[in-house]
Amino acid sequence: MRLAIPLLLPVALVAGGCVPVFPMPMTATQFAQANSGAALVAYLGQPDAGPSVCDLANRGPHLTLVNAETLELLGDGLREGRVKPELWRRCIEALLKGLQRPEAVGLMDVMGTTYRALLRDGDFEQNPLLQKRLAVLHEMFLERPNGLSAHPALMDGWLSELDQAIERERLGPIAMTYGKDLLATVDLEQGLWRGKPVREAALDALQAMGNEKLLRRFAARLPDPAMRQQALRRIVRLHIAASQFPEVRNNARTVEDIVIKLGRYPVSPVQFAPRSASLDATRIPIRGVLVRQQILKQTVTLLGYGGDRPGVSVLPELSLRGALQIELAGISRPVTLCGPAKDVDPTPCVAAEEVKLDNPMAYLDQDGAFHFVEHVAMRDAVVLTQGGGNFLLPVSVARHPLLTLNWGLWFEKPENLVLSGGPPGDEGPNLGVSVDNRNANRLVYTVGAGGASYLAVVEMAEAQGFHVVSAGRQGPSGARGQRGYDGRRGSDGQNASCPSTAASPGAPGENGGPGGLAGPGGNGGRGGDITVQVHCGSHPCGAILDLLRLTVYSQGGAAGFGGSGGAGGTGGSGGRGGSSVTCYANGQSYSIAAASDGARGLDGRRGPDGPPGLPAPPGRVGFRTGP
Repeated sequence: MRLAIPLLLPVALVAGGCVPVFPMPMTATQFAQANSGAALVAYLGQPDAGPSVCDLANRGPHLTLVNAETLELLGDGLREGRVKPELWRRCIEALLKGLQRPEAVGLMDVMGTTYRALLRDGDFEQNPLLQKRLAVLHEMFLERPNGLSAHPALMDGWLSELDQAIERERLGPIAMTYGKDLLATVDLEQGLWRGKPVREAALDALQAMGNEKLLRRFAARLPDPAMRQQALRRIVRLHIAASQFPEVRNNARTVEDIVIKLGRYPVSPVQFAPRSASLDATRIPIRGVLVRQQILKQTVTLLGYGGDRPGVSVLPELSLRGALQIELAGISRPVTLCGPAKDVDPTPCVAAEEVKLDNPMAYLDQDGAFHFVEHVAMRDAVVLTQGGGNFLLPVSVARHPLLTLNWGLWFEKPENLVLSGGPPGDEGPNLGVSVDNRNANRLVYTVGAGGASYLAVVEMAEAQGFHVVSAGRQGPSGARGQRGYDGRRGSDGQNASCPSTAASPGAPGENGGPGGLAGPGGNGGRGGDITVQVHCGSHPCGAILDLLRLTVYSQGGAAGFGGSGGAGGTGGSGGRGGSSVTCYANGQSYSIAAASDGARGLDGRRGPDGPPGLPAPPGRVGFRTGP
């Protein structure tokens, strides 16, 4: 990974210029190939895009080039609304985990600059979208890793400017609230709250009031590690007291210690065996999987479609936390997957690594979200047809199968598979075509041509538009006729001379020669022979055979064009006429006129074109049916 974070320029100086346009939808793999700040903002701006590409340790495709421009463009993406605030926050949180301190400080510079720009925007008080963007920045600044801030010179300048704006009442009421809260939090980093040192009694008072929000801020921003942990303990105690699990309330001290150590309270599905599970479909995205095929390359791209989002986009990340409810033996209530450690949640939960999606196209990241492999070999994609019209996602916990998610599956009609020979006039290849229609709604083609094999899947609704063709090559074009010779230049006339010799005209140029006869075009190549084996399973093959007779065929090559006749030679230029002269006699002058130039010779005529070749016939096509 290349990291280069100089001191950052003000956002106004780097925001100009053209924004690159990327083809959409853009998969994570395609983003990683572009690997730039502009590509990152474009990727995150798509429906269903997730933040895993921002995680520098992600096992899947991710950002590897982090520089000043990347960070500035990320700030612009939030400020200008090209990235939704919540997704932007998750991206920055993922990015921060992998940055070294100098780079992380550079990111804080960008966040501070963006914060300042939003707070000073003339439309801020009336624009809820700007307020949402600032709210995300505000919370991230309050919850940032302890000891991390922008460069001191920038930070001091911003805070001084904000302090003056508040004192002189230059901010609107909403901006004023954010500003005062920000300055109070800066004081908290000095161990002060409302001008007084923070003691445990203050934490006890916040716990008694149930003020978890302020306790979390104390846990993030107090300078004393011991006091930060005391604030965390009081957050855990609030959650334990409110827990609906009696095993949590009855073992409060043990649970508290575990949560302080791990940030959550995982229970073992080996010790507490899974009995059943349910899924709240309203809490996860419901999508169909569109398979976009590149037949000649034998690769596919998996994309998402449908659900509550129109059009085609990337496949979403799939977090089952909260949506998946698991009944465990010995636990009084259903549990879900564990959340991040920063939540310090004492609710019993199952670690994400205990959950498996038994689908080769899905994998789990280190934060417990499932992702889909977006680019796979065609042979692997054909395996998906075993689920019929569904993309199956079986869910198991500790190797106990519990339930299956069924997403729609659609193979987008590929380009026609047209296979031809080598040089012009070559015959088409002989093809062996197997068509599997045992699923009445879909055709699976296996096409063998010499040593190569091609797979394609076509939905029955689009099968009339997909063709498999053995095509002979068009015949070669005839040779161009030879160019005629160029005429010679005419000789120059004699110049006039004193006392009385007249100038003579130039001689005419010689005519160009005629162009030569062109060669004949070659014959087209014969189409290859095709053998088609159709597998229909238990249903009749008649309709499928009628369809395939129209869409699987041999095609002879077209006749080669006759050559173009040779161009006629260029007529020679006329000779130059003799020049004039001025003579002197008896003190007088007189002139003898110049003669005319010779005429240019005529161009030669174009030679005749060659005759075309003959078109070739198609090959033989035979059909057989099987089980």
